[in-house]
Amino acid sequence: MNRLFLIARREYLSYVATWGFWISLATVPLFMAAGFIVPQLFERSTPERAYVVIADDPAVGTAIEDYLDAEYADEVDAVLGAMVSAQGGDAAGDAYDAARENGAAPLDAAMEAGLAPEAAQAAADQTRRNYVRVEAPERTVEGLRPYLTGARQLDTPEGPRDLHAALFVEGDAQAGYSLDYWSANLSNQDLMDEARRALGADMADAYLRDAGVDPAVVAEAEDRRPETRALSPEKTEGAEEVTFEDRLPYLLGVGAGFVLWSILFSVANMLLTSTIEEKGNKILDSLLASARLTEILAGKLLGVAGVSFTLLAAWIMAGLGFVTVVQFVVGGDEPLAPIFGAVLDPGLLLPFAFYFVVGYLMYGAVFMAIGSLCETIQEAQTFMSPLIIILMIPLAFLVFAAQNLDSSLLAIASWIPPFTPFLMIARLPTDPPLWEIVATSALMLVTMLAILLAASAVFRMGALGQAGIGNLRRLVPGMKS
Repeated sequence: MNRLFLIARREYLSYVATWGFWISLATVPLFMAAGFIVPQLFERSTPERAYVVIADDPAVGTAIEDYLDAEYADEVDAVLGAMVSAQGGDAAGDAYDAARENGAAPLDAAMEAGLAPEAAQAAADQTRRNYVRVEAPERTVEGLRPYLTGARQLDTPEGPRDLHAALFVEGDAQAGYSLDYWSANLSNQDLMDEARRALGADMADAYLRDAGVDPAVVAEAEDRRPETRALSPEKTEGAEEVTFEDRLPYLLGVGAGFVLWSILFSVANMLLTSTIEEKGNKILDSLLASARLTEILAGKLLGVAGVSFTLLAAWIMAGLGFVTVVQFVVGGDEPLAPIFGAVLDPGLLLPFAFYFVVGYLMYGAVFMAIGSLCETIQEAQTFMSPLIIILMIPLAFLVFAAQNLDSSLLAIASWIPPFTPFLMIARLPTDPPLWEIVATSALMLVTMLAILLAASAVFRMGALGQAGIGNLRRLVPGMKS
């Protein structure tokens, strides 16, 4: 037993005692922060693009400008609404929606719902306009061409500007518009889409007026929505409404499946590469001279399991820290308690630990057995392709499961032992029948034991040089013996 733990300790320290391991761990929160910050940096660094409208009717330019202003107001509304809900919870979000329905501007509605005026104004200011209309220096394509190509800049009250696009509009709302969109920026045509929608709305209004229908009445009719609440029959009377806290276990279940898949895939590769390296460097021969094969196999599995738990702990702390920082930036603290409580819930942690151990032993033993048969990484790649395909199947199911946890296909796939660890942890929040949990777990355990027995036999033959990539025929009689 002492030799087993010495092998496990050596295996664990061979990863944890390196700078690369800790550098890779440090990149986890950096990537999380980048995922949160980079989109905002892109949004803030994108300049307001100037455009001109050339049309016989001045109302056309005004219609496009008003449409873009309405789009900008919707963006401010969405930002402030999300900020109010994050800080004050569902009650504040409902108060904000009620104020908006009563005609309050987004800023006023946010302050009525309890958001500090400074925070509301700062959030609104951070929402940038994408496009700004300027006066056209010329009214022909040839006259505007130097501005569109960047050879010349526009003179505006805010200073020189590049001209992003020129919109040439012919016709009228009754007969129909034709739009020519001129721009040297071929990758971004959002303005053309916005202008097309604006002109289409103007044409629709004209059609309604010609038919004797007030467009305002139609718009009001389209805006009418029923008051909707999501209620759960499983909650106590008076608290039936479904909240974020109620949905959180389902999100965490699917997230736990993804995390489990990521960790198992990472550590299984560690076992594969370390076994190949030790075999090639004759380290495995030295271990065989001082310890039994079962001790080597169990020690390596135990050591890399410790590495995986270290990775998992670092990821959990980084995730919780990221949520805390984001919540601090937003300005509220109410959602943190349910998030922490759901993540640290024994009802999630204990099944996660169980499925991790079983899944790790299944996949880890297989990868170690493959490593014992190979002399180089290139040889191992011939075996890796089918295993990676098998591992990708539950990942595809997890993507599908995010919105369909009650799918019968998902329930059937949960009975396949190599998929069970990932899919059952995602399905647990839906409260599957106890007999199904027990039966799938029992089938998974039986499969794990069979894989361990087969993998240990293959590992013994590979470590002793009795079988390899070039003589796989020896595996079957060797495993029988």
